[in-house]
Amino acid sequence: MYSDDEDLRVDRCCCGGNPQVESKYGSFFVICKECGCSGSSYPTQKQAIRSWNKKNRRIKGESEK
Repeated sequence: MYSDDEDLRVDRCCCGGNPQVESKYGSFFVICKECGCSGSSYPTQKQAIRSWNKKNRRIKGESEK
């Protein structure tokens, strides 16, 4: 489960880069400028970050908290 602090912290990309949350057309998504990897678009920043973190933890083989 995520805590409130974790909801707004974006995990590092699997390439080691520092991804950023961006907004376009009223939707939010996370993108890594280092490798171009991006997450899906969501109506809230929190949802975009949660999705990104979950995807990256799965890729890295880490268990969810």
